[in-house]
Amino acid sequence: MHPINCALDDNLVSDSNNITMTANTALFILGGLVFLVAFSWFKAAALKLYSTSINKDAYDNKNEWLNLFRVFLVDWLVCILGALLTGIIFVSLFNLFH
Repeated sequence: MHPINCALDDNLVSDSNNITMTANTALFILGGLVFLVAFSWFKAAALKLYSTSINKDAYDNKNEWLNLFRVFLVDWLVCILGALLTGIIFVSLFNLFH
């Protein structure tokens, strides 16, 4: 594969000051970004839909903060796994059809 000059890749050693990235690395990053953008739009739509039903007095309840923290952890894990898996899928499809 011929590297393209745009960002870092630990697998390549560059003799010049140019920083290189393979097509697989670029596609992996693109796949992760595609997932994160799509998931962010989904979360924004869900927040807009359910923001009218949020009880303003619930902010004083410690159980609500615990529930929000659990939602944060689940969303964080979904973002990590989704970005990794979508990146892997993008690279796999590229290698399959290339």
